[in-house]
Amino acid sequence: MVDKILENVHSSLKKEETDIWSFPIIFDHQDKGKVLKKPIKFVWWNHFKFIFLHQGCFVHRRVFERIGGFRKEFKICMDYDFFYRALAGHLSVKFGNFPVALMSGTGVGSDSKFIYRRLTEEKLVQLQNEHNPGWKSAQFIFRLLYMLYKKYRVRLADANKFAAN
Repeated sequence: MVDKILENVHSSLKKEETDIWSFPIIFDHQDKGKVLKKPIKFVWWNHFKFIFLHQGCFVHRRVFERIGGFRKEFKICMDYDFFYRALAGHLSVKFGNFPVALMSGTGVGSDSKFIYRRLTEEKLVQLQNEHNPGWKSAQFIFRLLYMLYKKYRVRLADANKFAAN
């Protein structure tokens, strides 16, 4: 299967009818080993959290022509912003069922040192791109609850690091 990934992707993409294809990827965690991660197929959830695994996405050129490229003002969430704009533009999405990438299990977006910057950028993406008052209200409530959850998780992770030393 690994040696035929591009062939399999090509057979999904060759009709060029779909704007965005999103496939699973495999994270190679130092502690957990290889873990299959799938994109979230509930497209509406992107109003709250990034649903795509950008390493597993294939985007047709017409998407860039329609919504523009990546905004460099975002250092962590430029992919979230790009796909948020794509979904707001009602571009089509399909989900593949086989992994297309292997990547390290860590990245800037998951590093606890950058969590508050990531959350701030996610909020900016939503504020700049969301125009529906109902979604804006739901996002406000979600952010309040999610921030409390993340603060708890960061404190817990810090406490575990301290206990391990």
